[in-house]
Parts: sequence; C-alpha cells; structure tokens
Amino acid sequence: MPLPSAIPQAAKRWFNPRIMPVAERFPPFAVVEHVGRRSGRAFRTPVVAMARRRLDGGVDVVFALPYGPRVDWVRNGEAAGGFTLVRKGVRYRLDALRLVHGPEAIALLPWFPRYFLGALGTEDVVLARPHHVV
Repeated sequence: MPLPSAIPQAAKRWFNPRIMPVAERFPPFAVVEHVGRRSGRAFRTPVVAMARRRLDGGVDVVFALPYGPRVDWVRNGEAAGGFTLVRKGVRYRLDALRLVHGPEAIALLPWFPRYFLGALGTEDVVLARPHHVV
C-alpha cells in the first residue's frame, strides 16, 4: 500500500529541492532525468536506486516506490521507453522498465531497504536495465 498522496506532494515541494544538490553524488541517492509525457518538459527527480546482479551476470537497477507506481517519473519513463539516471556524476541510459508488485518486489531489495520499506507498506519496485553511459 503506497503512502498517502499528501506525502509525495510534500516531498516534491519540500524534500526534493533540498536533497537534489547531493542526490547525484551520494549513493543510494541518484537523479532520474525524464521528459514529461504530455508537457514535453525535462524534469529531474531524486530517487533511491540500488544495483542488483542478475543470474546472467548483468546488472539491473532497482527503484523502490514508497509512493506507489503512479508517480510521474515512472509514468514518464514508461511512456518514453526509459530515462537517464545520474549517479556519482555519471549518466546512464536505462530502459526495459518493469514494474514488480508484492512479495516478489520486496524480495528484490537488499535486506535493510527490504525491512525499512516493508515497514512503510511499500509493495512496488521498478527494475530497469542500464545499457550505456551517455
């Protein structure tokens, strides 16, 4: 169950502008650069992003969604077929977005975020595949 809708609105107005100066430099924070699906405007959204090694040796990026799967950056990324992730000053193009829900989603997270986000009622994550540095 996502957090109440007032919380993401408060985060967008208060928390996001304050965390943005450090988000792209200090993991697990990162910045998603995406384009509005209707407005065509460029947006930057701070997120928590975690790498997860796949069985084939590749890497996926996991984004927990405490505000639920209908947040703007996820919807914009789905509409555009991907987005850019900035972490430690390096830009990565991510695509192959896949929304995962329920116990399978929480199992994709490392132990501490799994515990913490599970306590918040988070049930959704997005998996994305990094393809190259841009």
